[in-house]
Amino acid sequence: MFGFNKKITIGRLEKVNIPILGLNNVDAKIDTGAYRGSIHATEIREEKEDNKKVLKFKVFDENHPEYQDRTYTFKKYKKRKFKSARFEDHYRFVISIEIEIAGQKIKVELSLTNRSDMRYPILLGRRSLKKKFLVDVDRKNI
Repeated sequence: MFGFNKKITIGRLEKVNIPILGLNNVDAKIDTGAYRGSIHATEIREEKEDNKKVLKFKVFDENHPEYQDRTYTFKKYKKRKFKSARFEDHYRFVISIEIEIAGQKIKVELSLTNRSDMRYPILLGRRSLKKKFLVDVDRKNI
């Protein structure tokens, strides 16, 4: 009807799976005010392996039920400048991965940052959701 693609409705909070990180049914905040997404990560560092830079990090921390005390290594990643209204501009590492949300597999870019003071360990911004989902802010885990 009117040439619009059918979009899937999701709530302001959804469960997501991240197969490459071995994570299932993790709470993610849906934030259309944020452009990109982020994930709570610790021990974030660049190292050299075989004369090439790699990114290493752990997901979540020991206070989170999904914490696995596992170090992940990514060969492909970016370092991006982020602007913040509350803080000075800063750089973060960003990984591009596939997640599952509302029965759909989508590619997302997640910045690695300490979200320990946030209620939800994962935030999904509008860039990843654009043209695929509608957000019903009155609902959760649709």
